[in-house]
Amino acid sequence: MLQSDQQTCMLCDGKIETAVHLFLHCDWVAKVWYEITRWLGFTLIIPPNLAIYFAMWATCVSNKKEKKGICLIWNAFMWVVWKTRNRCIFNNMAAICEEVVEQIKVMSWQWFIGTMAKAPCLLHEWKWSLIDCCLGFSDI
Repeated sequence: MLQSDQQTCMLCDGKIETAVHLFLHCDWVAKVWYEITRWLGFTLIIPPNLAIYFAMWATCVSNKKEKKGICLIWNAFMWVVWKTRNRCIFNNMAAICEEVVEQIKVMSWQWFIGTMAKAPCLLHEWKWSLIDCCLGFSDI
């Protein structure tokens, strides 16, 4: 739990930190969202709350395999942003957008191949086309 004098967002050093701010409305996090949605070929739209954003996120794709891949990205995003925030608070480290985007891509790929008996695609293939990796394999 943060002390009352530490309630401002450590990523943008401005607004009061709430879940909605941290994961949606923080200017720094918006840059990460932009890079992730650009990677996926989506248009970035930031709604007022996380439930609406997750519903929008899950409907960006048309089938079950793609949806599983997209949900991996969502979960990796939340996990990496949370860990980055904690490193900023507890280790006084700087948050670098490009590094966080890369961590999200790598972590989601690791989770993806972790569900398979055999690695279905290489990391560079995942980065090139996540949807093709998801569609090309029946194990997910």
